[in-house]
Amino acid sequence: MKFIGEICVDPEVGRKEYKIRKTVRAIVLNDKNQVAILHDTKAGFHHLPGGGIDEGEEIMQSLHRECLEEVGSKVKVVGDLGVTIEYRNTQGMIQISYCYVVKTFGAFKQPELSEGEISAGQVTEWHTLENAIKIFESEIPNEFTKKWEAIGPRFDWLEFLAYKSCTLRELAFLREYKRSIKP
Repeated sequence: MKFIGEICVDPEVGRKEYKIRKTVRAIVLNDKNQVAILHDTKAGFHHLPGGGIDEGEEIMQSLHRECLEEVGSKVKVVGDLGVTIEYRNTQGMIQISYCYVVKTFGAFKQPELSEGEISAGQVTEWHTLENAIKIFESEIPNEFTKKWEAIGPRFDWLEFLAYKSCTLRELAFLREYKRSIKP
């Protein structure tokens, strides 16, 4: 799988030990070649379908499970896109994200969202690739910072840094996909 890049948005803190978290992400395409992006309406940010790879779970199992849970569709893998590594120093975590391009097939059903996803107001949106890229570009850094600072006293810098890292990762995956389909 192609290495796409490393992301580090939080300050260096000189940690000696990190927890490794492996995740899977998907560029999910429907029959109109639109890209699924998930909108967390309460926080006002977007992300690609995907999540943590459960203990004992294979990457492909996780990919199919996450797409079914978050988008409500079975998917067929078109290809692998790449991998990113995020250094979340203040959380003591290194996150490795594997991204695949998949196509939906069969009937859609209601997504099976977790409690956290429901409380975040998560909804699936379908966009052209160009529009999806513009949405993620609009969420970094100045506008994104203003949205989070508007939360006021509940502002959590660790959570903000994780979301900022997420936005940069998703944008890297979408741009790589765009490069991969150019003639």
